Formats: sequence, structure tokens, C-alpha cells
Amino acid sequence: MARILVADDDELYREMIESMLTRDGHLVIGVKSGKGCLEQLDGAQFDLLITDLFMPHFDGLDLIAAVRSRHGTMPIIGITGGLSGLVKPYVEAMLAMGTHAVLAKPFTVERFADEVRKALHN
Repeated sequence: MARILVADDDELYREMIESMLTRDGHLVIGVKSGKGCLEQLDGAQFDLLITDLFMPHFDGLDLIAAVRSRHGTMPIIGITGGLSGLVKPYVEAMLAMGTHAVLAKPFTVERFADEVRKALHN
């Protein structure tokens, strides 16, 4: 069982991810903002962070930078509403910051579970 933190302002996706991870036996905490994510990280230890790229007030890139400065090499999976040409530079930045993978919404349950397994076992 892993402790996983999920940051996504899209309530539907956040709840879907929480449900999938809980069914797989993980302890999951979901937050709707980067700020809420940092508050959770300051109070508890997590094995994996899953974060949306675009969130109001504190986006995924800012969150990843803050997590890297505070928690070093914690595995991170990025998710985003699309991988269009406009988003590509942001995805590349997430990967350059050490994000394990970036998944485009909607993603398959199988692909998501596979990336979670890889991130937790690296």
C-alpha cells in the first residue's frame, strides 16, 4: 500500500483517480489546488504525487518545482486535459523537472495503473 496525493481542480477526475487508487489498496488524499497539496505534503509523508498541469492560482509546474525543492525525488505523475501543440512546452517542462510521466485526459485505467506501478517501483 502506498500513500498517494492527488491534486486536480477537476472534481470528477480527482474522484475517479482516488477511486481507482483506493480499489488498488492505496491510501489516497485528494486536493483541489497546488496550495492544498503543499499543505498536505508539509504535514505527512507521501510515496507518489499525481498532479494536474493547469490549476488556478498555483499550477502543476509551480507545484512540481516546490515539491522538488522540499521533497527531492518523490515520484510525480502529471495529468492534463490535452496534449495539443499549445500544451506541449508545458508537458516538456514537466518531464524536464523529473516527472515520471504525463498522461492526457482521458486516459485508460490500464495505462494509468501501469504508470502508477512504474512510478512506485522506480
